[in-house]
Amino acid sequence: MELSGQYIYALTLCGILLILFVVRQILSVAYTWCRIIFLLFLRLFSYTFVIHRHRWLGPWTIDLIFSRTIYLVANLLCLLMPSVSRAELASRAGSLAAINITPLFLSIHLDFLADALGQPLGTIQEVHKSAGVMTFALLTLHVCLLVDLEAVPGLYVMMASISAAVMVLLGMTPLRRRLHELADKSHKALAITMAFSTWQHISTITHVHQWLLYTAAGVICLVHAVQVCLFLRRNVCWGKPFPRAHVTSDGSIVRIVLCLPRPVKIDAGQYISLSMISSTIGFWSWVQSHPFTITSWSLRRQDELELCVQCRSGLTLRLLQSGERTFLAFFSGPHGRSHSLKAAKSVLMLTTDFGIVAVLPYLKKITVNYECRVHMVWHVKRLSDFAPLVTLLNEYLRDHTLRNVRRILQISVYNERGVHNEGFGYHGRVNMLACAPDIADIMKSEVDGEFITEL
Repeated sequence: MELSGQYIYALTLCGILLILFVVRQILSVAYTWCRIIFLLFLRLFSYTFVIHRHRWLGPWTIDLIFSRTIYLVANLLCLLMPSVSRAELASRAGSLAAINITPLFLSIHLDFLADALGQPLGTIQEVHKSAGVMTFALLTLHVCLLVDLEAVPGLYVMMASISAAVMVLLGMTPLRRRLHELADKSHKALAITMAFSTWQHISTITHVHQWLLYTAAGVICLVHAVQVCLFLRRNVCWGKPFPRAHVTSDGSIVRIVLCLPRPVKIDAGQYISLSMISSTIGFWSWVQSHPFTITSWSLRRQDELELCVQCRSGLTLRLLQSGERTFLAFFSGPHGRSHSLKAAKSVLMLTTDFGIVAVLPYLKKITVNYECRVHMVWHVKRLSDFAPLVTLLNEYLRDHTLRNVRRILQISVYNERGVHNEGFGYHGRVNMLACAPDIADIMKSEVDGEFITEL
């Protein structure tokens, strides 16, 4: 029986109405419940700590332990299933070590890889760390089995194994914190040694398909070429000088103004990796790259980036001691993702000490772009220790454009060792309190809507 045009029209109309009903009613409810379930799982797995931050370990959450367990089980299954002789087991361990180590050479800096994959830098660092430890374990098993089989490990196998062992040792948290710059340079040098040794060893094995090696090497070279091209685009512009970093010091804080040859679009919360070249700050300054949060923000592209650096040791200490100078500089970035606040009706910012540097660009962006209430809480032990940051905040609060913006803004400064109102001028936009903040009470007040102050 053939359907006439009227029946086809009626069925089509009913189908459209049914689809609209499903999309409007059923899918919206399903989306709401899926979101609730997702948030519950996120709270359970991502915010429940099994091991808190420790000198040697942590912090470890449930999802981190779960993902590492899956990674370990997958490698064990590939290694042990099906059961084979010890000679074949040694070969499998070496092959798995080569497979695990290959992604570690994809990027000069993990920041680029995090941006390319759309993942947080912390996630990429955890993957990098886990793959490195797994590679070291498999290499150790490979060498031990070769020795047990009375086979002498080759020179390149021993070079790769020793390099991996030293990298794992220097990667331990206490050593990395005490010897950061030495550990960073050694890690890069050992990574090059390990890559060379792995290539030399695998290329001599007859049963390994050569096209696999060249494909992996080609992909790695392509990714590195993209990074180099992006780096050159940021730092080189025909007819203009290379980037220059103007450094000034104030107390224990260093302010850097980076002049760029080409304007760059910067979003709130992003950072750059900066290298400065000068014998004043050390012979090895040209191989050092440090991440610094960008404190300046604008709707337009910027040809000058402002950075605030907290002095600790190493390069930052030498910058502080160098006084007011101008250095030749190169940078990569901007890196990191900016959190979207378009749907927010109220924003609470909690920051301590130097952390206001990361929050200030968001404060600028919100008051210019969005119609929402903002309450920023800044907790310091002694406000006088952060005089340059007070100046930054004052410059923003004195902006004449804020007078014409109808938004709600409140800034509360908790200064535990006294109140110093004069540091914030006479704009009357800051509440000073001589105590430590009660976070639970502040959260409750925000939920109840007690903090409302018009600009």
